Amino acid sequence: MAYAYTPNNDMKTPYPPGYPMNPGMPTPNQPPYYNTPVPPPVPVIQPVTVVQPMGFGHMPQAAQCSACRQQIVTNVRYESGGGTWLFAFLICIFGGFLGCCFIPFCVSSCQDAVHTCPACHAPVGRKNVL
Repeated sequence: MAYAYTPNNDMKTPYPPGYPMNPGMPTPNQPPYYNTPVPPPVPVIQPVTVVQPMGFGHMPQAAQCSACRQQIVTNVRYESGGGTWLFAFLICIFGGFLGCCFIPFCVSSCQDAVHTCPACHAPVGRKNVL
C-alpha cells in the first residue's frame, strides 16, 4: 500500500490503490499530457428550424404547397362528408323530416373543407367536420 506525507499531522496516511501518491504530479507510467489542462469545449451554433404542424380550418390560410413548393394562400372548396350526413340524419330523427334535414348540405361549417393550391391545383390539406 502506498503512503504519503501530510504536513498537518506528520503522519503517513494511506491512499487507496490506484490513487497517485502525489496528486497533481504525473506518475512514471502516465503519459506527460495526462495532467495538462483540458481546453474548454467550443460551442457550435446551429440554426434551429421549427416546423409547426399545420391545422387547416374552414378559412383560407398561408401555407407552402408540397407539389410546387410555392408560398401560397389556399383556395377552399367545401364537400359533403360523413359529418354532413350525420347532421342531416340527426335533424331528420328530431323532427326535421319536412326538408330541414337538407340544411347541413347548404351550410359550409357543416361540410368538409378541402384546401388546394391556387397555382397547381394540388390538394394541400383537409379539415373534416368529424
